[in-house]
Amino acid sequence: MMEPGPEILGAVAWLTVTIIGAAWALFQSTNRSISELKSEIGKLRGEVSGLGDDITSLRERTSSLEAKVQLLTQFAFPPETKKE
Repeated sequence: MMEPGPEILGAVAWLTVTIIGAAWALFQSTNRSISELKSEIGKLRGEVSGLGDDITSLRERTSSLEAKVQLLTQFAFPPETKKE
């Protein structure tokens, strides 16, 4: 069998380096994308947590307002008393 010539070995080496470089670039790009996604997920979690606090606050305020409306209704429309 014949040994490959220097041109073939050079081409194989160039192709190998090119493939490794492309794979490394893809790996780096993917890692950046994953890091950015993790960052966005963290931000969204914070926003969702804040919304939960807002909902709790609104429930408390609604409950307070319902109690006030009930009191006002009792004073504005007192129950009729029976006369014997």
